[in-house]
Amino acid sequence: MATAGVRVGEVLMIAEEYAEAEVAFRGALDLISRVLGPDHTAVGRWRNDLGDALLAQGKLDEAQTEYQRALEAQTKIYGAAHPNVERSREGLSRVHDARGSLEGESAGQGD
Repeated sequence: MATAGVRVGEVLMIAEEYAEAEVAFRGALDLISRVLGPDHTAVGRWRNDLGDALLAQGKLDEAQTEYQRALEAQTKIYGAAHPNVERSREGLSRVHDARGSLEGESAGQGD
């Protein structure tokens, strides 16, 4: 059931329906965390997916939290050099880039 929720979320991301994808990813995460525990390997991967949906909506603080939680969990499970860990780092980098872009836009508006 949780996997189906993630698949729905993935389709919604492709369709650029980010708010609906967020709901699907949150539901899947809630279910998998309750059933298999918060340290299950899928939890970190799906936190990245949730982070992607949040980032696409401009919810930078929430996205950063999910990517950071994914990074911590996946580093614990896989070690620092695993590709899943790198995906979390990339998500955090994208949040950082988005913050920089917003700061640049704010500075330009003062002209």
